[in-house]
Amino acid sequence: MPAKNPRRMARPKLKSLLRWPKNWGRHHARLPRKAVFVTAVVIAGLLAARVWLPAHKAATLPPHRAAPSAVAPVDLGTAKWHGPPPEQLRTTGPPQAAPEGTPAWMRYAGAAPVSSGRPMIAIVIDDVGVDKKRSARAVALPPSVTLAFLPYATDVGSQVREAKLAGHEILVHLPMEAQDTDHDPGPNALTTEISDNELLRRLRWDLERFDGYVGVNNHMGSRFTGDRHRMEIVISELKSRGLLFLDSRTTPNSVGPEIARETNLPFAARQVFLDNDQNAEQVEARLSETERIARGSGYAVAIGHPHDATLAALNDWLSRVESQGFVLVPVSAIVRREWVISHGEASRPPG
Repeated sequence: MPAKNPRRMARPKLKSLLRWPKNWGRHHARLPRKAVFVTAVVIAGLLAARVWLPAHKAATLPPHRAAPSAVAPVDLGTAKWHGPPPEQLRTTGPPQAAPEGTPAWMRYAGAAPVSSGRPMIAIVIDDVGVDKKRSARAVALPPSVTLAFLPYATDVGSQVREAKLAGHEILVHLPMEAQDTDHDPGPNALTTEISDNELLRRLRWDLERFDGYVGVNNHMGSRFTGDRHRMEIVISELKSRGLLFLDSRTTPNSVGPEIARETNLPFAARQVFLDNDQNAEQVEARLSETERIARGSGYAVAIGHPHDATLAALNDWLSRVESQGFVLVPVSAIVRREWVISHGEASRPPG
């Protein structure tokens, strides 16, 4: 049997390929125009998807949209206080407006009375917003008490507006991962297991739930605040928005203050928890401890929660704290004090 010639075998295939445009044209002439149009659209769509999808998957998280509370990034190392002189600050009602472009931690600062050398005490009430009945009692406290609202609380925007109208300074109480996995920090919490992009998404969601706040403090976070890489992401975002950071100090291993100092972010740290033991006597003992610290260092930051025992003890203590030689201030006033100490007289606010 004669051997097959490969060249001869290839000729029919080659001729068939060369005749393909002519054959397709004949077939195309018999097709309805609508079918041809639909087919062309589908093919074009598939080709576009093949090009677009890989690029879309590789895209990084876009820059955050500016929240109502955000201001243009500022150099906090050269920022000056632009608020009114202390003698013009009110001790009741909402704080006076500051010029546009002022960092948020200064712009939305609560009214602070002149200390005149008296030790300053800042009381922060955490977990506000979820239990609306007790949250309303916290809002009824004197306006120099700072309120930290959980971002996932229902109707949190209107609750914050009421608190600001009452004169309170506001913090976002950022939910963060605890060391004890049995403790759930809540929806959109910042954890050590999520990607950097997801961390930014959750952080920005938390920061954009309401506006008019001076900064954040951590809700739980005994594991998260010890993670340097992730805290650097958080601190960087806070700095871009002109915010301050209050470290709740739920762990001695927190790197928050260290990173804030390195990046020139205004910050403070909590010294006393008022209500780890939720009874009035223990809360009163912690308030006495707060006074001792304030006398020794010139200021103290204490954190409590809207528990019945805490609110009852605070109502009594707040009525006499001024007469005992202290001045009650929003937490930004203590941050401002530390800012002046660390940056020198050139950064001293007017007055």
